[in-house]
Amino acid sequence: MAEQFMPQREKCLKIISNFKFRKINRPLSSGEVKWRCMVKTCGAFLKMVGDDDDRITEQSLNHNHESMSDQNLQKQFVTGVVKRKATEDICTKPSKIFCNGIKNIATEHLQVSDVRNIKRKIYNARRKILPSFP
Repeated sequence: MAEQFMPQREKCLKIISNFKFRKINRPLSSGEVKWRCMVKTCGAFLKMVGDDDDRITEQSLNHNHESMSDQNLQKQFVTGVVKRKATEDICTKPSKIFCNGIKNIATEHLQVSDVRNIKRKIYNARRKILPSFP
């Protein structure tokens, strides 16, 4: 039901019916974990028993916005994976990181412009961690 992944900012997200939910850091007194919609003006939320558990105790899925397309979700997922790999393993070539990143993921919705943007994001992420010229 819920797909969980780690985007580029190292925060855990859940995807339920093409809506992204973020975890609220403040623990509830009942021991539940609250997840809110990523859109700040949206009031949709989930309450779950544990972090990795899919047992939903309370939910309000009344969104006031459209759901994300499959193309945008796949693009964000692939971008997060390859950017994390590019910053962790500096010695690997960016083209190899990109090929390994899309090999393990179903990428039928990606377009040529998305591929170009993802490669550019790999180079930019790596450029941020390298020291600047003196």
